Order: sequence, then structure tokens, then C-alpha cells
Amino acid sequence: MYSGFVMTLKRRKKVSAASIMPDKDDCEFVILVGSETGTTFDFATHLFNALTNSGKRVFLTELNNYTTYAKAKQFILLTATYGEGESPTNARKFESLLKTVKQPNKINYSVIGFGSLEYPDYCQFAIDVDSLLQNKEEFQAVLPLYKIDNADFTDFKKWVKKWSEKTKVTLQIAPPKRKKKLKKIAFEVTQRTQLNIDDTFLLRLKPKRKVKFTSGDLLSVFPNGSEIARQYSIAKMGDEILLSIKKHEFGKGSSFLFELKKGDLFKAAIEANPDFHFPNNVNSAILIANGTGIAPFLGMMAENKNTSIKLFWGGRSKESSTIYDSILEIENLKNHDITIQKCFSREQNKQYVQDLVIQQNDFILENFASGGTVLICGSLAMQHGVLEVLEEILKGSDRTLDLLINNDQLKMDCY
Repeated sequence: MYSGFVMTLKRRKKVSAASIMPDKDDCEFVILVGSETGTTFDFATHLFNALTNSGKRVFLTELNNYTTYAKAKQFILLTATYGEGESPTNARKFESLLKTVKQPNKINYSVIGFGSLEYPDYCQFAIDVDSLLQNKEEFQAVLPLYKIDNADFTDFKKWVKKWSEKTKVTLQIAPPKRKKKLKKIAFEVTQRTQLNIDDTFLLRLKPKRKVKFTSGDLLSVFPNGSEIARQYSIAKMGDEILLSIKKHEFGKGSSFLFELKKGDLFKAAIEANPDFHFPNNVNSAILIANGTGIAPFLGMMAENKNTSIKLFWGGRSKESSTIYDSILEIENLKNHDITIQKCFSREQNKQYVQDLVIQQNDFILENFASGGTVLICGSLAMQHGVLEVLEEILKGSDRTLDLLINNDQLKMDCY
């Protein structure tokens, strides 16, 4: 089965907790995590280390791995929320597991939600998890649901203090390492399209000084002097950056970028994202995207001329795709061994991108067998659907999604 825990460890390189993990059935304390980028996992690791240092036996795992725990008495659930109130990938199976798994003991639990107050679905998945547990007789809340805005570590320590006072377990939480400050540089707007039918627009930017980047890296934008970065996946088009942006009504980042005009200057930072770069020396690659998730793939197709590439893209309507048509014209690409398949969820023949994927069962197996790669970019809901289809396709083969992730044959960057 797919494990976001593997992806998290791979991305954050925090393997110390996993390497000393005791047996799940020997632990009184269980930490369950829903984390997409690894930030929430960082908090869970701090908690795991503090409990372990206090002499407690603790088991830490992802919410997707929820099962019975023979000696467990305390659950602590930490989860982020993505998309429109959706679960992180490594928590997508928790609700169904909770319906079938019966704990042998009464469990005291606490839920901590991580999110941003700037989004309407602030900590919605944590709210859903807390509600699910409230409706189970064998669970008793230690504290009310606690929400943490923008990964505020000071706020996290406040929760730790409350939990310690309630449970009589003294914890010492080590402070987090300081994050490396991103270096901002100036960019000039060279082109900006108008909004299409889906309120999406394209923005081309030229760095005002030489800087190294490639498709799949991230542009961190700080609207109106904010210290909180909004990140957008980069397509490298020559020496320029191309972004595909969905303008949200109350989105500070997308509104800021849409207000820019040709010739305007602003400062932003490029953050390397090596786990989502197009692989070197592969014969074939499958690119799967929906909506604005196509952005990095536009650059990857423009840059790579020696790889057989198949793009599956899903949009709402045929009109949704016209904004990308000139870029996707094969004669404009260096690589003529590119196949593009589109589907539309609001046309008469409704299809989602995972419907295209399931139709290519044999092709996908052949791609993996020959050492090819699959890259997925777009909404988290789409990623969940595609992963379920890939799991089905891989049944009966000698490959799993975990193995493909470890072999760099499956790369994901979804939101």
C-alpha cells in the first residue's frame, strides 16, 4: 500500500525517530500523523522525542496505518488540511479504517490541527477527525481540538503545556532549528494573460540577475510585504519562469500576482525542489496533472527532447485548456515524441484524469518495467484518485508505490 510516511521521510530526511521505533503493541502512547509536505511530521517528531526522553514507550506512524494497538491508552493525532478541507495523502484512508478497527482498550485522545487562517477551510480535516472520534464510545477526549496557525511553534508549546498538566506527563520540547532564510531577487513581468473560464491566468517572469532554476522548482511570493510565502510551481521556458495561477477571490498570493502588469518589478525567491525534477537518463515519462498542476510539465516538455513523454491532463471544459494550447503545440516543442491526452469533467462525456490513467493499464506497467517515471502535479483530490488507480494497476506485479517512490519512479507535488 502507498505510504506517505515513506515520502515524508524521503523528503525531510528525518529517519531517527523511525530507526528507534518500538513495537506498536508495546506502546502506551501512539502518535498518528497526517502530513503532506513534512511540516506536521516535524511537530510529531518533536513530540515523539519528548515523550521518549520522559521514559514513555511511543509509537509514531501515519494515519493511513491506523490499526489496533494492544497496550495503547493515549492517542495524539496531528494533521494538516489540504485543498478544500481535504486530508493529506497519508491520512486519506483513516476514516474508513476507523470504521472497521476496534481498539482493545479505552483510549484517551487529543487532536491538533495545522493550517492557515487565511484559508476558508482552516483545519477542516482535523475538525473532521475530532468529530469522528467523538462519535466512538471507546474514545475520550483529553483536551478539546486545538488548532495551530501557520505552524506556530510557540502555540504548539502552549498545547504541550496544557496536555502535560492534564495527563501529569512532563515534557521538554526542543526548539526547532532555524529555517534558512530564502534569498529574494527581483523579477520583471514580461507577460500576463487575462483570466480564462476557470479564473486561471499565465504569468511570465524574467529574473533581473542570473539565477539557477529548473521546472518543478518553487517560486516563493510574499504578497504586500507578508512574511508568509505563497509557493507556485515553476515551468522553465528558456531563461524565463512561467506560472499557471488560479485566482481565488480571497487569495492574497494569486490576487497580488494578477494585479501585476507587463514591465512591473517585484521580489520573490526561488526554492529548489529536487524531488520533483524531471529525471535524467530515462527513456519514458508519464506526466499526470489537472488544472494549474500542468505548469511544471509545460517546462519539462519544452526542455526534454530525448524522452518519450505522455501527458494526461484533466480540466473542467474544453475552453479550460485553450490557455495552454499554443505552448502544447508539438511543432513548438523540441521533442516530437510527446502524446497529449485531455479529459474534461464538465463536458457531456464527463471524465477525470484518473479515468485516462486506468485506460492505460498495460502502458503504465510497461513504463515502470522499463525504468520510466510517473510525475503527478495538481490538486490533492486528484492525486488521491490517481494513487488509488495506480495501486489497482500494480496489483499482481512485483512493484508497489512505496518501491517506486524509493526508486524515484514516482514523484508527486500536489496541493
